[in-house]
Amino acid sequence: VYEVYMKRGITYHIIGKSKNSLNDLDKAVDMSPQEVRLYMLRARIKADLGDKNGAFKDFAKAIEYKPDFVEAYITRGLYKLQSYDKEGALQDLTKALKIDSNKVTAYIVISDIKSAMGDKKGAFQDLEKALTIEPNNVDIYIKRSEVKLSMGNKKGALQDLTTAIALNPQQPKAYIERCLIKIHLNDKNGCCSDFKKARQLGWKVPERELEAFCK
Repeated sequence: VYEVYMKRGITYHIIGKSKNSLNDLDKAVDMSPQEVRLYMLRARIKADLGDKNGAFKDFAKAIEYKPDFVEAYITRGLYKLQSYDKEGALQDLTKALKIDSNKVTAYIVISDIKSAMGDKKGAFQDLEKALTIEPNNVDIYIKRSEVKLSMGNKKGALQDLTTAIALNPQQPKAYIERCLIKIHLNDKNGCCSDFKKARQLGWKVPERELEAFCK
């Protein structure tokens, strides 16, 4: 019977009636207190409503009933990051990888956190691990290029962006970032060619300096 309330709670949330959704999920939890999906659903809705403490309690409850619940650690880690708790996010995401070492999302987010904390080498290593799992993931190459650039490896960053473009020629961000690196490598024609391509692909972010540079 709890599934009836769960499904209606999801429907309420989809149509924007989050309070009604919570009421139904509360009833579902009362009927089936060990169903971890209910805590995950309720946690997300509480977080969306600004009740972060309530959300974290539900994540903790889901993990209590299912200690190897990888998605609970990853999702809680992401919400902790939104709450500026980088250390807490790292702990949850690292725990998720101990349970399942193939979670690419966890590696990418951990890399972002380490990079922001100044651990560029650690950030690079996590992206390397992510690429062993998804070697054709364009976003990982773009992120790794950014880390390489922050480490002073312009040519390595350029190579990653070229790989990203080869994998997905319709990705405008890769062209923009490659253009910026080419400026530092004194390749104005190459930069402007990339900039033009990014614009053709719909890159709409104002780039006044590049507009002037490529006139």
